[in-house]
Parts: sequence; structure tokens; C-alpha cells
Amino acid sequence: MYIDEIRDGTAVNLEMIKDDRVFEVSTIAVGTSEDKVLLRPFMYKGQVLDLGNRGFSSVVFNIYTNDEDGNRVGWNAVHIRLVEYRGKKYYAVTASEFNKISTQSDRRNHARIVVETDGHILCQNSGVDASVRIHDVSDVGIAVLSKKRLDIRGMYCRVEFMDCVNDTDYHLEIDCRCVREEAQPAGGYLYGFSIGSASHDMLSYVYIQKILERSGTLK
Repeated sequence: MYIDEIRDGTAVNLEMIKDDRVFEVSTIAVGTSEDKVLLRPFMYKGQVLDLGNRGFSSVVFNIYTNDEDGNRVGWNAVHIRLVEYRGKKYYAVTASEFNKISTQSDRRNHARIVVETDGHILCQNSGVDASVRIHDVSDVGIAVLSKKRLDIRGMYCRVEFMDCVNDTDYHLEIDCRCVREEAQPAGGYLYGFSIGSASHDMLSYVYIQKILERSGTLK
């Protein structure tokens, strides 16, 4: 499989490595051009985040996806360039080498960002409509704290919260499924949610948080 065989609409994970720290975020392939795959870019303050600029010169980028047989495969040390095609901007990704990544060797924890802000949870199936504390988030999950027990285990919910990152306001509505309930020693409950398909705003929020944390400017 070559990199330009990644099909339009395929989920692609973009991995960033800097100073022995690894972050992984999700995006979507939107097409191919010659020996390149075009990926949907990340937005920040209404502008496309240029991963090819000097600020990212010391970051190693890898990408991973699933082949037609469901095997996770990847390309290491890819080159990313911001290009414009038919009036829209994309990340053009090229690679000189193809590597198969085994399932066991590729298991990593998605880096979570501690948020600690007020939020809200709504579950129509159980009738839960409650205020919660957003504990941490990633592009694949979210954890919240509640003072009282909520009957939501295994159910689909919507978690909402607002945050301001680097002078940009985010109002996030996240459709997710509760996969964990844990009573806390000091009282209250922690609930873990799996995000099936994160929105573009959610991905941008998590991505910017990770970039700022990596650079030491996250406040």
C-alpha cells in the first residue's frame, strides 16, 4: 500500500513527536494528488494552522490509518506542506518509506489535557440533565466529575462546556458514550466517556491545547 492509496473520507491519525513526547490527533483524508495524500487541516482563530512553518521544524510527524483488511499501517517521518487546491487549503503529506505498524507495538495512551471547568451533561434515555465538572479531554475521550451519582453508564449522552484557549472562545457540544463510573474517595463520581467521532471544533480545541502544552505556554 502506498500513501496515495488512502481513500477519500478515511480517518487518519497524525502523530507528533517532540522531545520524547508523543501526541496523536485525528483528521480525515480528503483526496490524493500524485504521490501525496491530502488531509483536512486544523483551524485556529479562523485560520488554517500551518504545520509546515518554522514553529514546527523540530517536530517529527507520522501518520497512521487502517488498510482494507483493517490492519493499522503507518508512514514515519512524513513531510507536511500546506497547499491550496480549488480554493481550499489542505495538508499535503508525502512519505519516502512505508512501514507496517503492529497492533501491539502501536498501543499508546492518547494524551489527555486537564481542563477543570464547569460543564453540563444531558442524557435523554435516562432523563439526566445535570451540571458537572469537566476534568480532562482528548480527541477520543472525556472525563467529568459529578457530586451525585448519575444513571448513565453505557448510555449515549451530550456533554457541553465552554473554554477560552489562547484568546479563542470554544463552545463544545460532544456526543459520547459513558463507559466508566468510578466513586471518588473524597466524594462524588467520575464518569469516563468515549467519543466516537470528534467534531472539527473538538479536534481543533484539543490540538491547540496540546500544542500550547508542548510549548509551555498553556495557562
